[in-house]
Amino acid sequence: MAHRLFWGAVVGLLASCAPGFPQKTTTVSAVAKLNLAPTDTVFIAGGPEALGGWKPNKVPMKRVNDTLWTVSVRGLPRGFAYKFTLGSWDAEARVAGAKPWMDLVGQRGRDTLHRIVDFGPAQYTLDGQITGTVHTLVAVPDAAKTVSARDVVVWLPPQYFEDRTRHFPVLYFHDGQNLFDPNTASGGVDWAVDETLDSLIRKEGYPPVIAVGVFCAPDGQLRRREYSNTPDGDAYRRYFLESVVPTINSTYRTLTGPENTLIAGSSMGGASSFYLATYRPDVFGAALAFSPAVRVKSGNGLVVDLLTDWERAGRPWPRPVYLDNGGVGLETELQPGIDRLLRGLQKSGRTPEVDYRWVLDPKAPHNERAWRERFAAAYVWAVLRQPEGSALQPDKPASAK
Repeated sequence: MAHRLFWGAVVGLLASCAPGFPQKTTTVSAVAKLNLAPTDTVFIAGGPEALGGWKPNKVPMKRVNDTLWTVSVRGLPRGFAYKFTLGSWDAEARVAGAKPWMDLVGQRGRDTLHRIVDFGPAQYTLDGQITGTVHTLVAVPDAAKTVSARDVVVWLPPQYFEDRTRHFPVLYFHDGQNLFDPNTASGGVDWAVDETLDSLIRKEGYPPVIAVGVFCAPDGQLRRREYSNTPDGDAYRRYFLESVVPTINSTYRTLTGPENTLIAGSSMGGASSFYLATYRPDVFGAALAFSPAVRVKSGNGLVVDLLTDWERAGRPWPRPVYLDNGGVGLETELQPGIDRLLRGLQKSGRTPEVDYRWVLDPKAPHNERAWRERFAAAYVWAVLRQPEGSALQPDKPASAK
């Protein structure tokens, strides 16, 4: 059940190309037997700067003949994601043998040849549905008036309506548009947070929790800045802490304190979750950082570096923090930053499975479906390590991981 609540009534990555990549040449070619006009140009668009940082009209391919297009690129990471276009995302290529409209994945030094079936706007098949009760707080304003108002989605467990005196712990997310509803999720695939929590609560004996997601900025570059340690990031975190969290606490029956409050996100949202949990342990008792982009160089030239400040501050660390990443495409570009983070934890004497957990899924790409598949185990691990007296701690869980 979904509800859209207008706020007045309620009150009443990403991409990177890290330096030092071997300068191997990688050739990507495409056959397009589509009677393209002489003025048409096929472009390759991908995460690394060498592929245009996902700009659909920055890196043209060479027209070899009426049907064959090719491009040779140097300075690519070991693994990279890309697509073909006619210069606009309204004219994106559908490629034979690949999942429709999903990223293609290449490896540095390995030449590839694709067959383009047609061009057009992406048409995603929705994967997911809304389970339970989801409210949308429309355009929650920033008390400081520096961040544009954002929609905030709230999933309420069944028990919320069964006992009107009971209060509940809260799990916050960045990129809230990807959590519950495939109609708003990236690529039409949501995280199934509603289904996962509903199952853990009903079938596994885990305590009910409220899940809250803050929509990201509609502009991708602004999203990256807000989730990083930039002035826009400072403003966004202030908005999160001083506008969103108080709004949730005044609107719903919540339990506060770090022992009852978690934060989660993926990619840049994972980096922001790491940042908030590290520097505000008085608010958040744990973080779930999926594929965190803690140290990367984005396609538009923005260097995301949350690690240098963290190291200079003495590597502060709340307990526990869940970390993970995949091994395909953009995930390989995140690995150097994650490795540096893990080395920092070892130097600080942090203990795996006590202070943190790191999971590597070498076959996983950088997308919502991969994070959906890892969410349940990550959440269970985090809640089982909350202190005694936390409302997140189950009495007798059916399965402990």
